[in-house]
Amino acid sequence: MPMKNPERAISYLTGEVHALFMFAQVVARTHPDPSALLAELHEAGQQGLAMLEPLAVQDAAIEGYQFAIDALRKRAEEAAAGSPHI
Repeated sequence: MPMKNPERAISYLTGEVHALFMFAQVVARTHPDPSALLAELHEAGQQGLAMLEPLAVQDAAIEGYQFAIDALRKRAEEAAAGSPHI
């Protein structure tokens, strides 16, 4: 869906990212093997960062990526420890 208003486009993307982030938290909380999920998340996080860093992106993009990965890692750690919190 093309958007001509940059502020609306950013807001739309923020909503999409938030929805995906919430879905990822649900997956972490309900995964049958949270320890394996945590290991895979660590590997995927490193690979994703390695793919993002050479691109001509603003520092904010890398900071946002790292923030999201860290938050997802925390949720996976909580799931592995048996915590019921989202």
